[in-house]
Amino acid sequence: RGLTVLGASARGRATARGGAPRGPRQHALLSRRQQWPSAEICDRSIASVDELEGELKDKGARLEAERQGNRKACRDDRWFEQRMMMLTSFHKNDVARKMSEATSRLGGITERTRLKDDTRANVNSKVLSVEKQCRDEVDALLHKLCNLQQVRDQMSLAAGKQELPQDCEVTEWRDGVCSTSCGGGTRINAREVLVLAALGGAACPPLRMTQACSEEECPEDCETSTWSGWSSCSARCDGGFQERIRSVTVQPNGGGVSCGNLVSVRPCNSRACDRDCMLAEWSKWSLCSLPCDGGTHDRHRQVDRRALGSGFCPAAGAGERLERQPCNDIACPEASNVTCHGAPVDLVLLVDASGSVGARGVASFKNLALELARRYPLGARASRVAVATFADEAHIVSGLEGDLKVLEGKLNSGMGWKGGASMLSRGLALANTVLAGSRIEAAPIVLVLTDGRVADPFLAAQVSARIRGHGTRVLFAVAGRGKKATTLFERLSSRPSRENVIFVDSFAELVQNLASVAGTVLQRTCSSVGVR
Repeated sequence: RGLTVLGASARGRATARGGAPRGPRQHALLSRRQQWPSAEICDRSIASVDELEGELKDKGARLEAERQGNRKACRDDRWFEQRMMMLTSFHKNDVARKMSEATSRLGGITERTRLKDDTRANVNSKVLSVEKQCRDEVDALLHKLCNLQQVRDQMSLAAGKQELPQDCEVTEWRDGVCSTSCGGGTRINAREVLVLAALGGAACPPLRMTQACSEEECPEDCETSTWSGWSSCSARCDGGFQERIRSVTVQPNGGGVSCGNLVSVRPCNSRACDRDCMLAEWSKWSLCSLPCDGGTHDRHRQVDRRALGSGFCPAAGAGERLERQPCNDIACPEASNVTCHGAPVDLVLLVDASGSVGARGVASFKNLALELARRYPLGARASRVAVATFADEAHIVSGLEGDLKVLEGKLNSGMGWKGGASMLSRGLALANTVLAGSRIEAAPIVLVLTDGRVADPFLAAQVSARIRGHGTRVLFAVAGRGKKATTLFERLSSRPSRENVIFVDSFAELVQNLASVAGTVLQRTCSSVGVR
């Protein structure tokens, strides 16, 4: 076909110089060749197909998430209802059984208590009687002993003795060690001689004596069965209790360790049935969102205790939890001359390199990224900039870098058009990974450079919400027909969206007003600006 076309072209030139006229076949071939699409049109067509595929996958993911959520809610409701019915039945039977057992035990315990009280009274009475009898007998013996000693001494004096007899004197008994601690044993008690007998005095009594000891029964500790399972909670909310029981397998004896509690109780379902959430105190006012032209600063209240049941809790953006005030209403300098000052930032430039952007669009975004890098005060203790691209997949061009020359080298060598669908969710996820290395003193920011055609808005919204929930600011610079997707980018960006979404009418305008667009970005991301 190529040779035919070339031949036809040659004959056409010959005809133009006065040769034979072209035939119908040659005219058709030349017309068809002129209608063949260029490589750029083919690439854009492929990108459109990829974008459609990405949108279908995103819608599928959204529908699957909804389906899974509905199925889980149904399963949870069904399980809860079945569980509550089963627990209610178990609890009813359990309470009835325990009440019957407790009533039976109460009667037996009452009777045993009465019998033990009677026995204890009889034993105490006998003990008192024996103690009195013993004291009386001891007193009588001591009295007799004293009388006998007096008689002996008088007889000795009557017999003409000059000295009285000396009886042997000994110490009190010293108890020995019992051979066993319980169950009946023996011990040897000992005493020592203090004064020996003399002049016919009474000889020393025995100095050793074996005595029974530890005759009480050996203690036997209580033994119990293992705990039963916890019963169902007595209430669904507002505080209930669960209990478990165990039974005695060996009764304590002889002073053994008692059985302890046979019933254990713990609280459950202490949450309120219907409870409004509790809000924390107001936070401090944030820094102004813009250095000039009127920004906002806000303060908010976190939820200290979440709502339960049908309790009410205001949304995060409601007036009860969020307050905003205007600030920095001074006029900004000319955007094309703006430079960044103030607090350091850790910025991730996330560049759309999908098929819809095209090679020239990616080149325009690269120039914007280079211009921004040159106008941020980069350094180890100043701001740092990272660059990543996204299409079907996301790729890191440069991590957080504070050296301008290194960053420019990586941008010039590693950033190019990828083609494929614009899968923003993957780019945002990668940016979040890059910002894992951000510094505490630097504000984390993600700036997305895109043409506004997003293939996965559902997944992108989920990732964006997670990133913003971590305190990262998300901005969009949209070139081309992205204004048609204003609502989408308002949903994806940080709040207020008017300060975090920048629209450029076309790539041609971006190229023509590159310095001004870069200055506008600086005015939105820097805490203070100056003029270069």
